[in-house]
Amino acid sequence: MKKIIVILVITMFYLNLSAQEKFTDPRDGISYRTVSVAGAIWMAENLKYIIPESDAYYFDNDPNNVPSYGVLYEWKTAVKAC
Repeated sequence: MKKIIVILVITMFYLNLSAQEKFTDPRDGISYRTVSVAGAIWMAENLKYIIPESDAYYFDNDPNNVPSYGVLYEWKTAVKAC
């Protein structure tokens, strides 16, 4: 019985991932993949928006990592970004 439940959960998760949609941020035109999990739509990628005149942090302190990893925000900046 446990194996059947695990298989069903994995199948449902796979079907949700295969039906990905896109969200385009109107501020900078970057498109992000989204997924539906339990009826809620989530971003499948980290936000890459850089807020003008605020501190932006990058993975490994390298701005070239933004396309792969997105931007790291402090709480106050994250609230503005979202």
